[in-house]
Amino acid sequence: MKLNNSQIEFIDQHFHENISEDELVRAVFEQLKTPEELHYLSQQHNWDNGVKILQWIVESPICAEATALEIFWLAQPQEFQMYKFDKILKNETQNEVFQLITTILEHYSNQFYKKTAIHFDPKPFYEGNYTVPDFMKEATKGEESCVFYTKKDVSHWFEKKKKKNIQRADSTIELFNIT
Repeated sequence: MKLNNSQIEFIDQHFHENISEDELVRAVFEQLKTPEELHYLSQQHNWDNGVKILQWIVESPICAEATALEIFWLAQPQEFQMYKFDKILKNETQNEVFQLITTILEHYSNQFYKKTAIHFDPKPFYEGNYTVPDFMKEATKGEESCVFYTKKDVSHWFEKKKKKNIQRADSTIELFNIT
């Protein structure tokens, strides 16, 4: 993913883990202009806070195919395969997730999503016989996304002793053994 620090900071500031659905502002979401930003946002989102932002993502014309596919499989479509697409579920939370799944299926089959360099392989998610179209089981083309951490991000991961050992390491194998 090609996000700069200001893009990451913007997303982290406005769509942090503890944000409630009531605090989400559509105008702020509309400031995201790249598929990579939407993909990063989808990966940072805490599903316990609802799926409103995920619905915005999958309805966006800049949403990447890989992002939609990943959201689809994280929504656990196997839990909803017994329902018809026009069904409205009684449980509001389940209905929101079901609507998310149906939106993705509809848009995906209409080739709505952008083909990008973002990669997603759903293979680990469909162990079993799901009533899901075969095209939803295919990996997207593109590169695996990478997460880069700053020194500030990882500084608390290591004890002082480990830090000294890391600084003294002469080879990558030594670093590997330390971790």
